Amino acid sequence: MNLTLELLAQHKSISVETLNKFCVQQAHPGFTFQYFGVDGAEGCSRRRTGLKGEGNSFWLESDNRNISLYANSLRLLPIQEAVFIVEGESDCWKLYEVGLPAVGVPGGGMTQLLEQLRLPSTTCAYVVRENNLSVATFESGVAKYVSKAVDALRENNISSQIKIANLPSVYSDICDLLNSKAGLETLKQVMRDAENV
Repeated sequence: MNLTLELLAQHKSISVETLNKFCVQQAHPGFTFQYFGVDGAEGCSRRRTGLKGEGNSFWLESDNRNISLYANSLRLLPIQEAVFIVEGESDCWKLYEVGLPAVGVPGGGMTQLLEQLRLPSTTCAYVVRENNLSVATFESGVAKYVSKAVDALRENNISSQIKIANLPSVYSDICDLLNSKAGLETLKQVMRDAENV
């Protein structure tokens, strides 16, 4: 199968324009994702050789820049009342399309990078608890990932509100939820029901 930006956009139900804004580029094979950190600096690029990230993503060995958070949406949307902390890239794309900023953790074992994020005291960070039980993505399990993400955020955001957003069990991740018929309304309910930590 010839992987194109159009095919990736169709698979995720997002626009090619959004992929372009997030600096997703066609590569052979697959795609290259340019990461931008919370300070706006370019981080190491990531290659994806399939439509799904699991088992198909790797850092480019030829790229000696630092591995960073996937904070690309912060270049496009300012953090105001809320920011979502998600695993991976596609949830960031989908949240951007509904006007919500997000920061992607590049894999379940990389939560320590969240110590780089400085939030305004008026901002609530929603750490998304996915229903993706993949060992490849969450080596120590989703609960451990969420706990470590909260701890890393607390490191430099003592005065900010942090909540855990639990997705309904029928959705694997934010992208899946927002692609459903009542997507945005369901997400708003998830935000209302989020647990304070």
